[in-house]
Amino acid sequence: MPPISKISASVPAIDEQAIAAFVSEMVDSVENTALAIISNWAGHPVWQRSYQSGAPDPNECIPANEVFAAEPAKRPLGRGNVAYDFPLSCINVENYTFTLVVYSLDPPSLTSVEFQISKMLSCISRQIDVDVMLSTTSIDISRIATALPAKTIDQNSSTPDIASQSLQNIVDLCFSERELECVATVITDCGTTTIACKDSFNRQSINKLVTLLKEPLEKKRRVVTARITLTNGDKCHVVCAPILSKKQTVDAIALLIVRDFEPSYSKLIRRLANKIAKQRHAEPSSTKLLNRIELVVKICATLEIQPTLPHSLIYYDADKMHTINDAFGYSGGDSALARFKNILVDSAGANDSVAHMGSDRFAMFLPGASSDTAVAKATQVLKS
Repeated sequence: MPPISKISASVPAIDEQAIAAFVSEMVDSVENTALAIISNWAGHPVWQRSYQSGAPDPNECIPANEVFAAEPAKRPLGRGNVAYDFPLSCINVENYTFTLVVYSLDPPSLTSVEFQISKMLSCISRQIDVDVMLSTTSIDISRIATALPAKTIDQNSSTPDIASQSLQNIVDLCFSERELECVATVITDCGTTTIACKDSFNRQSINKLVTLLKEPLEKKRRVVTARITLTNGDKCHVVCAPILSKKQTVDAIALLIVRDFEPSYSKLIRRLANKIAKQRHAEPSSTKLLNRIELVVKICATLEIQPTLPHSLIYYDADKMHTINDAFGYSGGDSALARFKNILVDSAGANDSVAHMGSDRFAMFLPGASSDTAVAKATQVLKS
């Protein structure tokens, strides 16, 4: 597969394949569906699909512009056909309507149809929002998307601690379950990217995608889909979901890249995001303590990603431990070190890293922190 060339769409360039997948679930729920249409404010169809032979003309089923309403409506069309109109709650565009035409002598109620298809209507609205959002941007990322061997993991994408290995295992498992181009998690609060992929995707290209999709994810806090166009004209679909912290902030993102979109991928990415959220929330504070090698890897990775920002390192050496050991035994000394370790962990910020350097020596790495901030942090620890 060639490297990614651009992310683009045009108004109203609706992803027909994605919309068809969403509507197919509606058709399975609502019996005798004959026709589905998406029309704009001017009364022109921008997407349509017939599901029965002899279905009525779509132009005869679209609601007139002057009767456009903000609420769902039910209209008889004659010859046993009934139209159900639903305004799409899009953010980036106005007055898009989804019309479902049912052929039935005993048509279901408007409330019943709305209840059955409400979830898919939300999916269609989100899809149109993303298409319109991407149409305003055309970003060239071909320079940072390099080919990788099949099923390669970006070795520089995450630190080799227990949490990162666990995340990698989750990503690998998800990748093996389906025929996917790429599975990735991006932990935005610590700059960790974990990838399992085929080719053409690496840490930088994935981070670029996340940068583009982060705003709609933070705004909607639900699954978002988008399209990426490759240099040879082929298209792939990106299905991503936010991973919420305990404080309900978006501090991580999970995404899939697939050739052909299916609604089941939305369920898969939600399951992946929930699994990662549970794994991250279950980590006790003690797992945040790095060893000396892990701290060095963390510092090097941070300097690579943020070479121009100030960073600080605080080194702690506990004095007079031999006095505590003589007075209270080695168990007393271990308890004192454990207490000091807990103080460091509790004092560390969300982006800070605490490491045990050996014996009675500890360190705290503060990415993006000035020397004044580091002095204030060290003083806070000593007063605790």
